[in-house]
Amino acid sequence: MLCLIFGSPSATNIVLLVVIEVPKTTVVVWSTIAAIQHVHNTTARLVLGLSPRDHVSSALQTLHWLPIYYRIQFKIALLMYNAHAGRCPE
Repeated sequence: MLCLIFGSPSATNIVLLVVIEVPKTTVVVWSTIAAIQHVHNTTARLVLGLSPRDHVSSALQTLHWLPIYYRIQFKIALLMYNAHAGRCPE
């Protein structure tokens, strides 16, 4: 089993592990990402005081928050860059 969790075991890191282990077409992975994205969207609405019917994409941009799927991709890219640059933990 491949384990790439660095730092605190947050929900995004756990999903990162699931995305690496399971192909993209698996329903379990996307339902997990969708559930975490829902919490992420609700948190953005709460922080900015938006109603549940307001669109959240502009709120995420205002807060400079990436959607969960893209955050996972960013973490994988950052991990690969740090490993290539020799800055990975020992």
